[in-house]
Amino acid sequence: MINNAAAKLAVDPPVTEIPRLPRSLSSLETWGFGLTGLLLWLGVAPEMHVDLGAQVVWVWVPGVCIGVLINLQVKQLAQHWPHLAGGTPSYIVQLLPRAQWLGTYAALGYFISWVAVLPVNAIVMTELITANLGSFGITVPAIAMKLGFTGLAFVVAFSGTRALGILHLFFVIPAVLLLLMFCLQGNFWLLLFPPNPGFNWTTLVTGFDLGNWAKWYIIATYAVYACETASSFVADSRRPKQTLGALSVAAGLMPIVYLGGSWVLLRLAQSPQADSNAYFELLSAAPFWGDLAPLLITFLIASGCLLACATAVSNTPRMLYQLGLAGHISPVFAVSSRQGVLAPGLLLTLGLSVACLLWGDIARIVMVTGVGWLFSFVVLHGALWVQRRQPQVRWPWLSLGFATIEAIALGIGGFAWGWPDLLLGLGLPGFIGLGDRLLGYLPIGIMQPQWWLARFNTRQYSQRDVLLSQVVGIITLIGGSITASWLLRGQLTGMADLMSTNLFVVVLLVAAFVGVAIACWTTLPQVTALAEARKQAENFLDLAADCILVLDEQGNIRRANVAAETLFDTPVVTLRGCALTDWIPDLSGLPETWADRSEHTITLSAQSKTVELTISRQLPPAVTDPQVIQGQYVAILRDITQRKRAEDALQQKSTELETLLDQLTQTQSQLIQTEKMSSLGQLMAGVAHEINNPVSFIFGNVQFVRDYVNHLLTLVHLYRCTYPVPTAEIEDLSAQVDIDFVQQDLPKVLMSMDDGANRIKDIVLSLRNFARQDLKPTKSVDIHEGLNSTLLILQNRLKAQSDRDQILITKAFGKIPTIACYPSQLNQVFLNLLGNAIDALEDKQAQEPTFQPAIAIQTTTASEADQTYVVIRISDNGSGIPETIRNRLFDPFFTTKPVGKGTGLGLSISYQIITERHQGQIWVESVPQQGTTFVIRLPLVAVGVESVAARSDG
Repeated sequence: MINNAAAKLAVDPPVTEIPRLPRSLSSLETWGFGLTGLLLWLGVAPEMHVDLGAQVVWVWVPGVCIGVLINLQVKQLAQHWPHLAGGTPSYIVQLLPRAQWLGTYAALGYFISWVAVLPVNAIVMTELITANLGSFGITVPAIAMKLGFTGLAFVVAFSGTRALGILHLFFVIPAVLLLLMFCLQGNFWLLLFPPNPGFNWTTLVTGFDLGNWAKWYIIATYAVYACETASSFVADSRRPKQTLGALSVAAGLMPIVYLGGSWVLLRLAQSPQADSNAYFELLSAAPFWGDLAPLLITFLIASGCLLACATAVSNTPRMLYQLGLAGHISPVFAVSSRQGVLAPGLLLTLGLSVACLLWGDIARIVMVTGVGWLFSFVVLHGALWVQRRQPQVRWPWLSLGFATIEAIALGIGGFAWGWPDLLLGLGLPGFIGLGDRLLGYLPIGIMQPQWWLARFNTRQYSQRDVLLSQVVGIITLIGGSITASWLLRGQLTGMADLMSTNLFVVVLLVAAFVGVAIACWTTLPQVTALAEARKQAENFLDLAADCILVLDEQGNIRRANVAAETLFDTPVVTLRGCALTDWIPDLSGLPETWADRSEHTITLSAQSKTVELTISRQLPPAVTDPQVIQGQYVAILRDITQRKRAEDALQQKSTELETLLDQLTQTQSQLIQTEKMSSLGQLMAGVAHEINNPVSFIFGNVQFVRDYVNHLLTLVHLYRCTYPVPTAEIEDLSAQVDIDFVQQDLPKVLMSMDDGANRIKDIVLSLRNFARQDLKPTKSVDIHEGLNSTLLILQNRLKAQSDRDQILITKAFGKIPTIACYPSQLNQVFLNLLGNAIDALEDKQAQEPTFQPAIAIQTTTASEADQTYVVIRISDNGSGIPETIRNRLFDPFFTTKPVGKGTGLGLSISYQIITERHQGQIWVESVPQQGTTFVIRLPLVAVGVESVAARSDG
């Protein structure tokens, strides 16, 4: 039955460009719409009093209780969804996300009931006038009058939302105040004169008819539930919170009007002329107004009808707008002009109103549309109970009870009125939804959003057209008034005073309504356009980033934008009237002598700013604007302080770059030397490999030589024991070679040779490990091996020197697994960090001769985010690193060492090796005068290293 939102918007992309309702309504204007529901009591209460008598209490009491709670609940929903227009029907759809078809059905039922307000009140107004004129034989075209009253509010609505709001506010305040005066003054009258007849307590409980009660409860809810109208205008209110305050005020006034006013009718309305005529019923209940009663009652009824029409024209398009915006009906109803005119929704409302006029049966119109009205509140209260756990829902169990009461009243009352009307009322929202769907499939331009957007974006009227329409409208109004006065002059002369007064009030009220309508239709658009143009110009001025000043001939500031306040650090109000030369000391004379473009320096709050001043020539005087001064100038000041600083910084950087170029030349030679050292490392690895072969041969044969020597010495000892008396030749040779010394010293020599071979083997192994080539990563490398190799290479620097003590090395190696890495590059990192530590310790030793230098190396493992890391900490007890330079340690070419001692590349290269090649981290921790710790954290398998290592293994 209802269009699918996603499908509709998917095939119609321009719908996403539909402008939203502008927040143009003031809170006072929205309050006027919100209080109109109180005036609906005038059309319902008199007939209920005539038909039900005292039992009308059973309708008003529960109705008012439920109506007050509805107002407070709708206020809560509006605070939760302040962006939704249309009020209650929009909230029903939001409360039923899983049954939006039901919510849309109920929303359309709510909509059609407000549409019926237009023709019903037009018919009432027409009958009021024709009845008064008919008594004197004057006939008027009833159809034309009904169409006129129906279309009058639409004329204003098509000129803009604010026009209708102003027109409504013009009449609603005196009407509501007069209604409250009727209720309060009537009850005060009853307190002073308690014997007044008109009420029998026994009739309150006897002869109760459930069907009659349910029938009138449907009609009563038209008025008692309709005080939440202000919520329909939250989306286009400039102050939504203040607009919602009308709901609380209306809820507080409902008991006064619906209960207090009905009590006045029960006690005082005793006129035998009453029958079902609302005018005579209210007139007989107002003896406290005396001779003014006919005038005031006529004003109440007429203004209530006109205001109800204006409210219906205002909120019905908003219901369709929100439904179309959400895609529940054709998106064409979501199209709005810049002034907030919802033309498609207005046309549909007008068409349905005319259809009701042609039907003409007020009772059936009210009943049929009242079924949809009450059904929508049954769905609302049921949805509130379904969403009872949501924060925006209040009293969910009460809502369930309200839904039950309303469903019973709808069923029983509908059959009491007649089951055909009940079925028609239930089916009417479906017919409207089906018609919307069928028309949406037809290739009709008026049903496409683009058709309306194209016309809204076209400037339809020139200034000449607007002026012409104003003149024609005013002439028509004056001429029509004179003509009507001339034609009715003779008839009014012969009328009775009462009838002539009543007719005069109606004619005067309608004429005033038409006058305000024409004024809103002709003048308000121009005023709005001028206000928008002026506001837009001011916005453009304030949006400018540069300071813009308007100066008079003397150079005094007359106007300033927001940027001027920022530039001068002074409120705009203070700037006005001051001379510009007071703020720019090096600017003198009159504006006519100033250069077109110049630079100046201003000092504000001990802060200097450089500004560029551009001055215009004299502008022609605008005599139409009293705020424009003869011969004014426009001065534009641009803050170029940052630009000047940037230029100075650029010049400084240029000088630094020249210096850096010289340093780079020196660094180039250093890098060449570094490359030579790298080649030397490759040569060292080759030499170590070559040395390793003979050393391995020597180391492998020393053990055999030791065994052979021990055997020979044992044999010599046996010979000496067996042949204690050697020959003379042996004696001489023994004495010559000192065989006893050889026996003692030869094992020591062999042991020294073994130690030397081991020493050479360790050195060769360290050289090989340190100079290992890293074209491919090595898998399963022991970090401890690299640290030990680096310490062995630095052994000479760790020993005691002439100017310092030996550096104590403390190793706290944890149990860590092997990792995949580039070992030679890691060894280079260890060498850089340990070398820097030794340099720091030597510097501190030079300052403190008694200082004991020490280096601690610690290895541990750590886990974080499902990743295991190896953590290496290299600490020294030197002087530490100042915090001011700690963040620059890893920058290229940054060094604190004297010239010739460091290149500033060691830590930078180390940082790249750790972070880029191994995806690890390196940082420094230092406490002044206590030492420095470099921390390295390496993943067990670095990203990129694992894959390369795996390919090399494969």
